[in-house]
Amino acid sequence: MPFLIGGTYIYSSTLQFIFGIGVDALRQTPVLPGGGVRWKFAPEWTLNAVVPTPRLEYEPNSNLLIFAGADVRLSSYRVEKDFGTLRGDPSLNHASISYEELRLGGGLEWKLSTAVKLSFEGGYIPYRNFDFHRTQVRYHQDGGAPYARIGLHAAF
Repeated sequence: MPFLIGGTYIYSSTLQFIFGIGVDALRQTPVLPGGGVRWKFAPEWTLNAVVPTPRLEYEPNSNLLIFAGADVRLSSYRVEKDFGTLRGDPSLNHASISYEELRLGGGLEWKLSTAVKLSFEGGYIPYRNFDFHRTQVRYHQDGGAPYARIGLHAAF
C-alpha cells in the first residue's frame, strides 16, 4: 500500500518549506523524496515550487486562480493474472508496473462557492513511461501528446 509522509515548516505568512517522502513497494525505486518551497512574493503571485506539482500561481481575486507549471506523476500497479497471456507475453501475468509521466501546462480554478470549484487545465505531455521492471519489459513514448482536463470539486 503506497503512502506519503511529510511536513511543513512555516517560516512566515509568505514563506513555507515542505518536505516529505513517498513510499511504494511496487516501484522500481520504492522510496522517493519530495518537497519544495511555497513563497507568496507579491499580493497576487505565489511560487508553489513543491514536487510533484510545481507551479506559478496568479490570483487576481479570491474566486479565481490562474496557474502554469508541471505535474510529475509516479504510480505503480499490479496487472491482472492473465494480462500477459492475453497479450502474448505470459511473463507479464500479475506483474507490477511503474508508470511515470511529466505534464507541462496551465489552467485556472474558479471557486463557485466556498465548497465547490470548477477547474480547466491543458498542456503537453513530453514524457511517459510504462515499466514492468521485474520482467524487463519497458514501453517508452518517444513523442509527446497534448492533454486537457475539466474538473468539478465539491467538499462538504
